[in-house]
Amino acid sequence: IALYLEDSSPLSQRAVLALSEVLVSFEQQKSPLAFSIHQIAQDPERGAAPASAAELEESRRRLCVQKQKPGKPLLAYLGCRASAQPEDSWQSCAGGKTSIDAVTISKCADGAEGSKLLEASRKRAREGEVTSGATFIVNERATIRTIHAEALKQAVCTANPKLVGCDASLSSVLLK
Repeated sequence: IALYLEDSSPLSQRAVLALSEVLVSFEQQKSPLAFSIHQIAQDPERGAAPASAAELEESRRRLCVQKQKPGKPLLAYLGCRASAQPEDSWQSCAGGKTSIDAVTISKCADGAEGSKLLEASRKRAREGEVTSGATFIVNERATIRTIHAEALKQAVCTANPKLVGCDASLSSVLLK
């Protein structure tokens, strides 16, 4: 599952929570799923405001976390940031259950590596013609825009009909 995010949009934050619910559900059924995140560029020509410096910093941090700590640590970080209050520092989501080293992530995100990761991620979104956040691509072909765990689960199960765990009921309401 590839999740395409707009910098810090509320829809992208809700999509992260839906992704988390789906991944946890399938893992409980002994059917763990692989996932990745990608950033899309906000296009002012389509009415989107350009990303702020803080949004760009967070985008680079997410990609650096993905490079350094993929899988459960990345998911824990994304979930923590999606649930955080605007005044919460990103460092509050490092350490602990995320096992993310704030110094390592800062060095990556604030340097050339973070910028390269962000540009490569945006290039992938452009090449895949993904233009808005909260977009999932399942098995590199099925595209769904949703913020609901149940809808995402159904897309995964449609693309993988023999997958164990498709009978689980997930939330179909907005997650807060």
